[in-house]
Amino acid sequence: MQKGGPLRFYASPLKLLLLLLSSAIFVAIGCLLLRNPRMSANPVNVFMAWAAIIFFGLGVVVFLIIFIRDVVFRRPILAIDEQGWVTRTTLFVKKQTAKWQDIDHVAIYRQWARQSLIRRRPEYMYWLVVHGVDPSKVARGSRFSARMYRFYPALREALMVVPLNNLFVRTTQEKMERVLERIHARYDVELRLNQIRFDTQIHRL
Repeated sequence: MQKGGPLRFYASPLKLLLLLLSSAIFVAIGCLLLRNPRMSANPVNVFMAWAAIIFFGLGVVVFLIIFIRDVVFRRPILAIDEQGWVTRTTLFVKKQTAKWQDIDHVAIYRQWARQSLIRRRPEYMYWLVVHGVDPSKVARGSRFSARMYRFYPALREALMVVPLNNLFVRTTQEKMERVLERIHARYDVELRLNQIRFDTQIHRL
C-alpha cells in the first residue's frame, strides 16, 4: 500500500561528530589543566579538571558508540514500512515496535531544552509519539522511561517515543513539520485504513 520503499530516518553524521568532538575537547582541556603546574596547584582546578575528564570522557564513549552504530552501520533512528514502525533510539532502551493496527494517534511534541545564548531564542527537544489503541501495550522500555511516562501525561499511552533532534544539526519546528509531511505523504493509505489520527501540528509536552 505504500508509495515506494520503507521510510527510514537516520541520525545526522555531522551532528554526532560535533557532539563527539566537543566532548573530546573538554577532556583535552581537563588533561591540560592537570599538566599545568600553576593550575594543578589549586585543589579546585584539580577537582574541575577531573570532573571534566570523567563526565566528558563518558560522553566520548557514548557518542562514539552511537556514531559507529548509527553512522558507520547506518542503523535508522526510525523505520516505517507496511508492517509498522520500529525504533531503537538509545543505548539503554530496548527496541520498540508498533503495528499499524495497534496505533491510535501519531503526533510530535516539543519540550523546552535551553535558551540559546548565540541566537537568543529558546531551543527545544522534539519527540515523535506513537499512541496505542490498547493501553496494555504501552512501551515499558526501562525504569527511566516509566518515570518519564508518568511525569508527562502525553506519553502515558505511547507505544513508542522517538527523540528527533539527532536527525538534524540544527533542529527547528519547520524541519519537524517536514518529517510529519513525509510520513503522511508516504503512508496516507495506511493511516486512513487503520483510522489513525495523524496530527500535523507540533504540541507542547
